[in-house]
Amino acid sequence: MLIRSQIPKSIWRSSSIRLFSSSSLLRSSTPSSTNIKQSESIDKQSPEYKEFQEFQKWKNLQSQSTLDKPKRIVVAITGATGVVLGVKILEMLQKLGVETHVIISKWGVGTMKFETDYTLKDITRLSTVHYLSKDVSAPISSGSFHHDGMIVVPCSMKTLSAIRTGYTEDLIVRAADVTIKEKRRLLLCVRETPLSSIHLENMLSLSNKDVIIFPPVPAFYTRPKSIDDIVQQTSGRILDFFGLDTSNFPRWNGMTNPNVVEDKDEGSFEKE
Repeated sequence: MLIRSQIPKSIWRSSSIRLFSSSSLLRSSTPSSTNIKQSESIDKQSPEYKEFQEFQKWKNLQSQSTLDKPKRIVVAITGATGVVLGVKILEMLQKLGVETHVIISKWGVGTMKFETDYTLKDITRLSTVHYLSKDVSAPISSGSFHHDGMIVVPCSMKTLSAIRTGYTEDLIVRAADVTIKEKRRLLLCVRETPLSSIHLENMLSLSNKDVIIFPPVPAFYTRPKSIDDIVQQTSGRILDFFGLDTSNFPRWNGMTNPNVVEDKDEGSFEKE
């Protein structure tokens, strides 16, 4: 049954819509003998019936599968090193036609200026919507705002700790907290080395809550020739978790020559 609050005011104001809303024609999508009798008694040429048809069109649009709609991803960039990963993720999502809602922290901006030539204008250009990290009233701070997941890339240890404890002091942590409580996909591209027991405990706690912990560890089987090759592969693997294939990095397909490793190689470095 359609909820009254879901109907736009401009449509609900029509007296014909209010009239039909109390009938089984609106409440049921399965034809019945009662429905047929009621529909036969309606003048299908009347303005009221035409308005009702418009309403039904709107209702059908609302019931379309979310699979027909573009994906919507929340992306947060914190002050940890590796901001280039966040920028690359945004570039890939834009090329894939994904709607992005982006937050970058104050220290994220600082790290971006220090490590790269990117500016806030670049982030704005790559974002569908962008927010201030202090704006906890933004749409993404509510569970009623639907999205297909959130990526924190890179994720600082401070942000990791705040997410684990639910200390929602800014929009990044609040959005992550909401993503967890709404049982949506959350990926944290944690960036720190070496890791203390505190860091590991925080990661384990969140992993047990189905949060994806993704250290940006490069894959050397791709034989990367540049930093960009490493960034491409890492970013592509991150987006794999959201059902998005960038097709811009080689995937492991087994050794082309399995005989490259032979038993006789074992101990070949021993002194004769």
